[in-house]
Amino acid sequence: GGNPQLSIQYGNQFLDNVVLEDVPLCAAPKDIDLMSLTQNSATIVWDIDPINNIVPTNFRITVRDLAGDSILGKYNDFLFVGDGNVCSIEGLKSDSRYAVTLRSDCSEDDKGVSKYSDDFIFKTLCEPSNLPYTENFDATERLLPSCWLINPDNQASVEISSSGFGYGGEGYSLKFAGNPTKSAYIVTDQFAHAGNDLEV
Repeated sequence: GGNPQLSIQYGNQFLDNVVLEDVPLCAAPKDIDLMSLTQNSATIVWDIDPINNIVPTNFRITVRDLAGDSILGKYNDFLFVGDGNVCSIEGLKSDSRYAVTLRSDCSEDDKGVSKYSDDFIFKTLCEPSNLPYTENFDATERLLPSCWLINPDNQASVEISSSGFGYGGEGYSLKFAGNPTKSAYIVTDQFAHAGNDLEV
């Protein structure tokens, strides 16, 4: 045991939101990312910084929709073996957002479980659209269609504009604003049609 002490010699010092915790024995997953994504599934990967040379191989995963409801009881603190720090999540709905949290389970090494990771939020792909397809951007409340994606490194590069300079001269149009260091691009939703005979 011990008594934490704060010593002040000169001037004013401020202290707030003090948290004292046990030293972690089981390393928590971090830097969660997507390896692959479909309309109904996602495969995630993550990193681990081992503690005392213990590298967790067992993990617990919780998957929730953004209303906070755990989906499919299977993914409510579900224990699994994360070979290569990879996990595939099945049974999702298309065009839907989910939040994933992970924690390591070091019970086999008598080190308990880790803290949960921060939420990792992702959105599943949309179902493919059929032709003919039309989008004039006039009924989107100045938002891109939900299944379109903007360059994540330059979100401000694309917007729905009502300047009147768009194609046709009235209504809304899609405005691109590139710069010398970042590209401006969008990715539409998928189409249920061969790509070699499309006309845009």
